[in-house]
Amino acid sequence: MNDSGNRATPELDPEQLRLPADRVGDHSTAHIEAALRRSGLESEIPDALPVRGGDAAAGYWGEWGDFTTSGAFGRKRVLDLDLDLGAIRWPKSLYIPRRADYREFWLTPPPDRQRYAAAWPAVGNPTRPDWANADDGSLFAYTIVPWSSPGADSRSEAGIGVRYTPEFTLGTVDFEPVVAVRDGMLTSVLDYFPTVSAGSVTLSASVVLALWQVIPGGYDLIDYSDQPIARITRDQSHGPERNRLPGALFTPRPFRKRFLVQGGREYLFGAVGRVTATSTLTDTQGRPLTGPDGSNFKVYSWVTLNFPYMTIDTATVYQA
Repeated sequence: MNDSGNRATPELDPEQLRLPADRVGDHSTAHIEAALRRSGLESEIPDALPVRGGDAAAGYWGEWGDFTTSGAFGRKRVLDLDLDLGAIRWPKSLYIPRRADYREFWLTPPPDRQRYAAAWPAVGNPTRPDWANADDGSLFAYTIVPWSSPGADSRSEAGIGVRYTPEFTLGTVDFEPVVAVRDGMLTSVLDYFPTVSAGSVTLSASVVLALWQVIPGGYDLIDYSDQPIARITRDQSHGPERNRLPGALFTPRPFRKRFLVQGGREYLFGAVGRVTATSTLTDTQGRPLTGPDGSNFKVYSWVTLNFPYMTIDTATVYQA
């Protein structure tokens, strides 16, 4: 019996894995093409590299595609009683939470490396409310615009990662976590507008798929893609609002991004829950609008996600 589910998950410094905030919904493959050209493999550059994710939804509040997480890859398992279970290896592409029952996914237990390897910030972090748990694949991210300094953008992240080392020299892989929205809220409590003149608040929740190379003492960000779950923009005419994420988003759905990887290197693939809250409300003097206290100016967003499993599938091998 595999005992990997009882092992502690190493704690990571969230600052080492902090992502930039300047690119949303970017599925560019320019970095892959540039690397292929440098390697003299221009002929291997495809006309299009397929992606699938949050941008494919019919609007931020649209219905998600039907998807089932029963069994690995959503396929129903069939047991042949004459089958030698010892010869059935765990799929190299499949990663599950550390304490998940492997029998929900496959017939034989996985090696420890095929379970979630990292989560950040750790549960019980004393300095921030966000947390992630590699044992069950869940995370919580929360952010709020500080009412005393409302002109500042606010963003928060929590992530779960798996480690991966290619078995080829150069190629691309598709990283595809299944994302289940458990709960969430995009909220603007704006009760105090005696001096308001212009502006709005914007709140969002998204999933970021990211790749870091593991280096001595830390992690080097290679590429990432911010894929939206939900987003709203409101001005003072809407008044106080608490927008719970609609039930249409609660159906589990796979997100995917393609990454270029090289042999001899170890990588950390991360599925990150991100929430943002921004206020551009101003008073008649053009100053950021605030209230006399925090009770009548609350602009915040939060989301709870679960990643029941992730896959890393080889897409193209350029050099074996």
